[in-house]
Amino acid sequence: MSTYLLVHGAWHSGECWERVVPLLASAGHRVFAPSLTGYGDTSHLLGPEVGLDTHVDDVVDLIVEQDLTEVVLVGHSYAGLVTAWSPCRSSSPNCCSSSADPLLPRRRPEEPGTSGVPGPGRAN
Repeated sequence: MSTYLLVHGAWHSGECWERVVPLLASAGHRVFAPSLTGYGDTSHLLGPEVGLDTHVDDVVDLIVEQDLTEVVLVGHSYAGLVTAWSPCRSSSPNCCSSSADPLLPRRRPEEPGTSGVPGPGRAN
């Protein structure tokens, strides 16, 4: 079976996956649905220094702490950015990303020739 790491979008918490987690778990999958820094049970940590880099670190740290391999990352909305960057920083083999209604970066007109994908910590 697979390991799923479900990442919530902005203004949500890991609880937004409460209907999905039991379905995946009952099918035999290992499932994680953490709250990103500044949301849910960590809302007290929200501050101006919390951003995309912090949230990518949240996901990568969980992958490392739990020694996860062959992870399927699922990001909703804003978390599409988080799950897109997490495999780049993770040493987990076979880490892949999937997004549900993702927030997609776009090229800024004042940056001709850029790929349209933000660098870590820079959302377009």
